Amino acid sequence: MPTASLSDFGLAKSVATGSRLTRTGEALGTPAYMSPEQARGDVSSLTSATDVWSLGCVLHEMLAGRPPFEGETPAALVGAILTRAAPPLRRLRPDVPRDLGRVLGACLRRETRERYTDVGSLRDDLGRLLAGGRPIGAPRGRWPSRAVVPALFLALAATAAAVLLGRGGGPVRPAGPSEKAAGSAEALAARARSLRASSPVEAARLLAEALAQEPGRDDWRLERGLVLWGAGENVRAREEWRLIPAGSPCATRAELYLGLEAFFREEEGLRFDQARPHLERAAAGAGADARLGSGALAAGRQRWDEARATLRDAPGWEAALLRGYVEANAPRGDRAAAERDLTSTLAEGIPFPWIYVSRAQVRTALGNAEGAIADSETALRLRPDDPGALLNRGWARWQLREVERAFRDFDAALRFRPAFPEALNNRGVARRERGDSDGAMRDLDQAIRLRPTYAEAFANRADTRAALGDLAGALEDYAESLRLRPGDALTLHNRGLARLNAGDPAAALQDFSEALTDRPDLVEAWNNRGLAHRHLGDLALAMEDFAAAIRLRPEDPGPHANLGDARFSSGDFQGAAECFRAVLRLAPDDPRSETVRRALALCEERLREGR
Repeated sequence: MPTASLSDFGLAKSVATGSRLTRTGEALGTPAYMSPEQARGDVSSLTSATDVWSLGCVLHEMLAGRPPFEGETPAALVGAILTRAAPPLRRLRPDVPRDLGRVLGACLRRETRERYTDVGSLRDDLGRLLAGGRPIGAPRGRWPSRAVVPALFLALAATAAAVLLGRGGGPVRPAGPSEKAAGSAEALAARARSLRASSPVEAARLLAEALAQEPGRDDWRLERGLVLWGAGENVRAREEWRLIPAGSPCATRAELYLGLEAFFREEEGLRFDQARPHLERAAAGAGADARLGSGALAAGRQRWDEARATLRDAPGWEAALLRGYVEANAPRGDRAAAERDLTSTLAEGIPFPWIYVSRAQVRTALGNAEGAIADSETALRLRPDDPGALLNRGWARWQLREVERAFRDFDAALRFRPAFPEALNNRGVARRERGDSDGAMRDLDQAIRLRPTYAEAFANRADTRAALGDLAGALEDYAESLRLRPGDALTLHNRGLARLNAGDPAAALQDFSEALTDRPDLVEAWNNRGLAHRHLGDLALAMEDFAAAIRLRPEDPGPHANLGDARFSSGDFQGAAECFRAVLRLAPDDPRSETVRRALALCEERLREGR
């Protein structure tokens, strides 16, 4: 079998002895693989991070076909190393895995404090990549002796080039007397990663076995907590993360996961008071975890713009999850971006059932009811008693006008979680649709008792009261809903309709106008504002509003009928006749079509009379 050997790897320096055989100010090493500190001749700053740079150059060349820095002369090459940043590997080789690109980028950072602290840390991250995991940065370790460095470099370079680009090879493991045991633990951890999506309970068991062999592997403990969380074992997940000591390099990530688990705790709803201390400790750390902690804090405080700015372009499924949450929940959030980020989360991370539930909610808001049902059913396969999945499947079915099936989903969600305000709210609306106004009021009353700040439940109870003829009670509930959620266009529109029916067209006009300020695409608000103008005797403005409603939704017969009536009153019989013909064309079988035919006949009669 062919063998390879390495020589002149930049310049090896024994940190243990601290010997310096080169004069101060003299450049050290082969130019193409020299670090900036070597190129400056700064012997005092050479550390194990210098060798990490050199290894990064070799790996870069093996994967990109060229070293990161080039020059026509040695002086030009040294000048490039001293003045330029290393080019991102994926710019030259887009097919290189993203995480491998990040690892090599960390090897080639200009400041030594920003690189891996030693080759052992780099080796561990490459090993995690080879086993299907994610790089997290290994603990600060002892630099290996000079005798093993070339062999270690060779193993890292050959395996990274062959395996991480799909050409075979095996995982990198440190040599030593315990190699067999370490390999067994690594194999268990790798097997666990392959099962974490399909069988998180088995993955957790395998990681427990691996930790029994290597109890100091906090990265495995982090992952075991994740798979327990994915399996719905939230308490055990928290216990696992709390075992990670404060001084561990994984401690900040553990605090982040503790905070996120509390943030998204499904069985209790959003409990930001429990999440805040953990997220604050994560935010006080350093690096990517601190950024994620800060972003989660901003999201929990509903500082949406701050959260967006903090999380923008942040790597990893955790950042994608938080971005998806922000866009799904922020007023005027980008629901399409939320769907993309949640999809990315499911591709990169553990398929938590509640992420499918969240994506179902977003897809319903985007009008993709079929996709929302598919996501809800995936969540129910993972966790058959998931009330959130039942709620969102019901919402999607409601959007498809499958009222009875939606009602059954809301009802089932309440069997699993009786004190579920959202399910009570939705079942109340479904009961009203089925003609059970009393049952609707009971459900909506209970939803409000459970959550006195539930603006949507107040709005739905107001709609129910208005349908029952209790306009005074409806107006009280609309006012409370708008106090809790100012400026909500649909609530303003519905209050305007109640005011119009209560004989207050001026107040109704104000509500419709305010609704249109926020939602200029709200056809019903244009149509009903036209009616308010009509009640106030302003036919010109009424006709403008009816025409705007028709432009937005030309297939809706209602605005055509109202415009026809206004034109008839203004003496425009030709225009009125056109509108009435449109109504009959759009809704020939409507029960009100006979009235429209009589109106059309009257228009034609007036036109024959020449009026």
